[in-house]
Amino acid sequence: MADEIPGWIGDLRVLAPVAGALATIAADPEEFVREIVAEWVVEQILDATQYVLGWSVFAYERTRNIILDAVPILTGPANMTESAVTGLFGMIYGAVQGVARTAGLAGPPAAALTISILVLLVGSLLIGGIYLIPGSDLVQGTLEGVKR
Repeated sequence: MADEIPGWIGDLRVLAPVAGALATIAADPEEFVREIVAEWVVEQILDATQYVLGWSVFAYERTRNIILDAVPILTGPANMTESAVTGLFGMIYGAVQGVARTAGLAGPPAAALTISILVLLVGSLLIGGIYLIPGSDLVQGTLEGVKR
């Protein structure tokens, strides 16, 4: 009788992958949440940001090249402005890294939220800067058309 193994023990073999996942969750739930939930959310936000920034950089480079080919005297001010904007993005990256390091488990979502807020602020500053350009009423008209 001691040599006989009940049949239901063999049926438990299909639960081995689930038991492994449950053991992983029980051993380190913070890591499980970080890998499954937080990283996926952050990845989606960063992918969308990368897409928008990629097209923005493409449009900027195209416009910059056209303007500098037409008026070469603007090369100096354009390079200074470009350095300032690059420095701004470096500061944003540093701020996001600081938030992610100090937030612990909430680091990835906090970093994604920080990027979203900072992109919104930079976009607002750019739109405000465009309004300072004489004849920029076209921008306001376009934005009104988008609101409708």
